[in-house]
Amino acid sequence: MALLPIGKTRLLPGGGQARYQLTLRPPAGAAAPDLFALFLDGKGRLDGDADLVFFNQPVHARGAARLLANPPGLLLDFTAFPADRASLAVLAANVDGRPLATLAGLVVEIGPPGGAAWVRIEPDPPALAGSVVQLARFAPGSAGIRCEAAVQQLPGDLAAVLSGFGATVSDEPPPAPAVEPVREPPLTAAAPRRSLCREDQPPPEVRFHIRWNAEALARLRREARTAQKLPPVLGLGCLFEQRDGMIGAVQGLGAWPGSLTEPPHLAWTGTDAGEAVTLSGARLRELRRLLFYVYRSGAPGAVTPLLAEAAFGVDPPGVVPVALEAALPAGRVALLGRIERVGRDYWLYRQAQTFETLAALSQSYQFDLL
Repeated sequence: MALLPIGKTRLLPGGGQARYQLTLRPPAGAAAPDLFALFLDGKGRLDGDADLVFFNQPVHARGAARLLANPPGLLLDFTAFPADRASLAVLAANVDGRPLATLAGLVVEIGPPGGAAWVRIEPDPPALAGSVVQLARFAPGSAGIRCEAAVQQLPGDLAAVLSGFGATVSDEPPPAPAVEPVREPPLTAAAPRRSLCREDQPPPEVRFHIRWNAEALARLRREARTAQKLPPVLGLGCLFEQRDGMIGAVQGLGAWPGSLTEPPHLAWTGTDAGEAVTLSGARLRELRRLLFYVYRSGAPGAVTPLLAEAAFGVDPPGVVPVALEAALPAGRVALLGRIERVGRDYWLYRQAQTFETLAALSQSYQFDLL
């Protein structure tokens, strides 16, 4: 087992799809500190509390990290590493604020799960002078997983340190759990439409949202890095036609995000994990039809294999999934859903069509926008 000096980096065996076990070896008679795993973006920040693994949240939502009790440590699974995170920082702390000085001689070992360790990190006494210490950082890359002996004392108490990374630290009681949305039967090829509402009884909001396939995105980005090319740009958009004949589009790419407070009263929102187009229900009667599509620009290839889920959402909470068509022809643009006014009623429709360009989709449905 090789010593990884403080500040040095080593490429771990196993490539980018490896699983590792980090184990704490405290000195004899000393209790192990609490461990914290922080999934950080390129600026060293958490996106939210879901990116933090600790004693009250011992398993990452995707299974990318799991606390271990005996021996104390972490099980790290880089096959499930979030595509929108850049690195993983491992911190140790005494949650009661006691200095870590009693842990002089602490050793951190890293190796395969249940196997002999490959490397060890030995924090120096100055790093253990406070109550929080960073022990290591892991960063996935095209060559594999790099481990850095990024040992340093982090000033302040635990709450201040976590807040500095972007975690929410509060003594206030947690909010009441959100109402679980009712999932209705999906729209399918055999049952492609469903009534949304009457013109005079609109819901407060209507959404069309998608979730990207995180594993497919990660693979796409790895391939782009290997080829030294930019990965394709993906997104969700909406073509709309108002009853007065006005047509337009809302999407993230091209700075067309729209607005719920100004015409067309449609707004795009999105993250690396998923995107949505939201419609103000009070303005629904002004619209004749809406087409919801996903697109892939840049590198050639089909967009539908990169999708994990598509659905209409109606407030109050209700979800109408849209069954994805696995056998669709390859195309950079895929039309997934539609809302259309029929008489005085509005209907939800499942669509399953692909196009090579957004202009082709627009012309096919006589929008003549592009």
